[in-house]
Amino acid sequence: MTSGLTFGKKLRRLRQNNELTQEQLALILKNTQSSIVRYEKGHGVPDLDTLKLIADYFNISIDYLVDRSPLKENATDIERIINETINELEAENTLMFIKNGKMDDEMSRLLKAAIKSSITLINNLKK
Repeated sequence: MTSGLTFGKKLRRLRQNNELTQEQLALILKNTQSSIVRYEKGHGVPDLDTLKLIADYFNISIDYLVDRSPLKENATDIERIINETINELEAENTLMFIKNGKMDDEMSRLLKAAIKSSITLINNLKK
């Protein structure tokens, strides 16, 4: 489940979707603005501790940041994938059912059910 986006593009999208400047993100990550610029331009990636800070701050997995698929998907992994997908949809803020960057609980519940059903169907078709 890779997105095709580079780490730098993902970082920039996360930062912009959360309405943060490079300077603000640098302060949050206890880093420098020039490092954020470098990462976003694709000239390197942060160390593991900084990756953890980014993942924690944006509530995403390090696997998503570095475009790595989990080795196997169990119920916990599927739930995590569903939550990450919902977070990404909310971050896009372009869908009709999202208002002010959030969707209501009912829409979130329905999307989670649809995503879970789709994952189950895909896994069954792969067998």
